[in-house]
Amino acid sequence: LLEADVNFKVVKEFVARVRERALGAEILESLTAGQQVVKIVHEELIAILSVGDRAFHLSGNPAVVALVGRPNVGKSTLFNAITRTRDALVADEPGLTRDRKYGYTRVGPRSCIVVDTGGLVETTQGIERLMAEQTLKAVEEADRVLLVVEARQGCVPADRHVADVLRRSGRTVVVVVNKAEFLDPEIAVADFHQLGFGEP
Repeated sequence: LLEADVNFKVVKEFVARVRERALGAEILESLTAGQQVVKIVHEELIAILSVGDRAFHLSGNPAVVALVGRPNVGKSTLFNAITRTRDALVADEPGLTRDRKYGYTRVGPRSCIVVDTGGLVETTQGIERLMAEQTLKAVEEADRVLLVVEARQGCVPADRHVADVLRRSGRTVVVVVNKAEFLDPEIAVADFHQLGFGEP
């Protein structure tokens, strides 16, 4: 280990994040305390290996894609579909996802880390502020951001707020129009050209 190119500052920050998350974690009935800690360690390790300032300099690291959008547009359902898991909690209720959640997928020969995030809202107080901080960390880690929007409601002010936040981040953004079942594809995406990220 001592012969490896290790950034001990990142390792120290990793330990601090795991401790902070473990102490502040909500009790989940489906997991024991030990399982929750293992889950947190696993997610934070993936995060370290995915960002530019890595603890260990590795070659061939997977691309990182963050799913970002306002609450209740189907980010977690999309995350589960892309990763072929049921890791993200899904319900017809805004604000269910509060922390970053990491998963794996492959696109052809290339592996990819997918990050599910909580909904971004314009007024951030209490838990919404913490959710926003986690989402912005995911954007910072990402090579590409998928801005998830909902076809049935069209482009709403909350979508434009998220677009403005992502535009300032400087990341590559692709608009993903979700919940478009039974809609004409051209009509479903038409309203979202105004976000300014090209063809949805």
